Amino acid sequence: MGCSKLLIRQYISYLADNARKYRTFNKQLVVGELAGIAAGLLVAELAIAIALDEAGVSIASSAADYLAALAGFLAIFYFDSRKEFMQFGRGKRVQKVCVMALRLWPSVAAADIVFIFVRPYVQYLLLGANIEAGVTSVIAHFVAFAAFNLTAIFSRSIMDFWQSTKKQRQQQPS
Repeated sequence: MGCSKLLIRQYISYLADNARKYRTFNKQLVVGELAGIAAGLLVAELAIAIALDEAGVSIASSAADYLAALAGFLAIFYFDSRKEFMQFGRGKRVQKVCVMALRLWPSVAAADIVFIFVRPYVQYLLLGANIEAGVTSVIAHFVAFAAFNLTAIFSRSIMDFWQSTKKQRQQQPS
């Protein structure tokens, strides 16, 4: 029990020491969210206009939401990260930033799974309650994004902490 309390304290200390990194990550996620919500809302309204059923609206709106959120995240991630590689030409800089983004894949993939299940389910339930499609799109997006954001930040910070702890152990003399 004492070891787990110590580990939790170390993790909390690690979070405090690296708060700026996680605030930046959160900002990147929020920009993606804004792009996603706009696309999801637009597609939900268009899908209702062409008379899709609840499942069709939910699937089309969720797909647009997800893809636009991904594009928005990648755009701001590139913008925030490119200054680290200004010494390289544009092509090499884009490549290096893409490699950095791929390192986030495990955390984002876990969060994506949460989002992919939560958003359409919440929207489907709300549409079944005869709530307007645009409203259901916005509510479903915020519920799913909250779950996504918590999952992404929590999993990234745990993986970073684990790697940091592992590196510290390797540097300690035997």
